Amino acid sequence: MYSGVELATPRCTMRKPSLDRDEICVKVNLDLPDSLFEQQQLQATITVGEDQVGGAVVDAEVINNLVDVARAEGILLEIMQPEEGDHND
Repeated sequence: MYSGVELATPRCTMRKPSLDRDEICVKVNLDLPDSLFEQQQLQATITVGEDQVGGAVVDAEVINNLVDVARAEGILLEIMQPEEGDHND
């Protein structure tokens, strides 16, 4: 109730509705884009700055596993620590 008057809840119909004595009909045209009814797709952009790129961290266990697999396949594998400032572009 608002100041002694009950507020009505609007309703929508596709055809002319049947009305109660205290209702009025208002014709409204809606122009809505199809995209409003399509399922929204989440989207993100991730940017990594050059100053945030660090070298790959490979621990001793991973290195040993790589060497073992390489030897088992008859591959000579040499793993070296890169010099500071070396880049693989």
